[in-house]
Amino acid sequence: MYKFQPILKSTIWGGEKIVPYKQIASGQTQVGESWELSGVKGNESVVAGGPEAGTTLPGLIARHGAALLGKANFERFGEEFPLLIKFIDARQDLSIQVHPDDRLAWERHKSKGKTEMWYVVDADKGARLRSGFAKQVTPAQYEASVEDNTITDILNTISNSRGINYDVELVRKDLIAMAASAEADGQYLPAVIGDVETFKLDLLASIPHPKLIDYMLDSLVWMCIYGLAMSTTCLLLHGAWDSHFDAATLGLCIVVMMPSAWLMQRIVPASWLSYGKGLRYGIAQTVLLALWLVEFGLIYNWVYPNLPNIGIPNVVAAALFAVLTLALRAWRTHRCNQLADARPWRDVVDSKKQ
Repeated sequence: MYKFQPILKSTIWGGEKIVPYKQIASGQTQVGESWELSGVKGNESVVAGGPEAGTTLPGLIARHGAALLGKANFERFGEEFPLLIKFIDARQDLSIQVHPDDRLAWERHKSKGKTEMWYVVDADKGARLRSGFAKQVTPAQYEASVEDNTITDILNTISNSRGINYDVELVRKDLIAMAASAEADGQYLPAVIGDVETFKLDLLASIPHPKLIDYMLDSLVWMCIYGLAMSTTCLLLHGAWDSHFDAATLGLCIVVMMPSAWLMQRIVPASWLSYGKGLRYGIAQTVLLALWLVEFGLIYNWVYPNLPNIGIPNVVAAALFAVLTLALRAWRTHRCNQLADARPWRDVVDSKKQ
């Protein structure tokens, strides 16, 4: 395993997040890119430590060949590393780029084409990403939009929207299924979607509103994760058979969570939960947490003393919470899969065709 020295690049649009995020000791500012793995001539990655410290990536490939890259990759690309992996922190808009395929790149530049894959680590409020066209565009329309500086009007723009876990999981599954369906039908996905902002709101509106069971699942999963952390800590600090949990306390936690989940479903407006997880949603969560703590405190002081004390050994509690966490997460995933199979996006797409 090799670790490479990052290649930091300051840009006019760069921000100040990469250096602290990667915990790099550097005074460099406006770092827009950190090249993590590169075979680009003049910007080759260098091994940071170990017996081969100081060796460039092309040097490693020349030395180890297929043992490093794999036989199929080495036979296809030889000693030319085909990937460039980097972090990007764009505080301002980047330039709009056109990436040719292998045929056009070789025809015009004697080089290979370029495709990209993005993983968004974090996004500030109002952030957006532009990728591809929002609709089919003719060469003449494209040239005209470049000339009059309206190119962004015809690009597919994806804004930063946050939802609760329920929404995010269902939308993710729907979009994967939608992309696969469009590809199978030979359709152009951005053309099927149309206006991205309108499609996004329509898709979220078409998703079934979370039911009590969905909130209960989330609440119980988090309770089990907390219980697993606490029981494991007690197990390590106090011993396997000491008891720091009892059945009555666990039962009270579940009983208190049920009305809290009901309140979340019945009192908080659906629009607060479907998208825009902002100030209103935060206030609702805070109020419900306060109610949960007050309710639990009252029940614990008035009801708990009258219940039998049934101690649960730390090792048993840790095992119980671990099993419950896995089971509840599996159940929640299964339920999301069931809801996603309904594919509400089909109704949204069909309505756009009418």
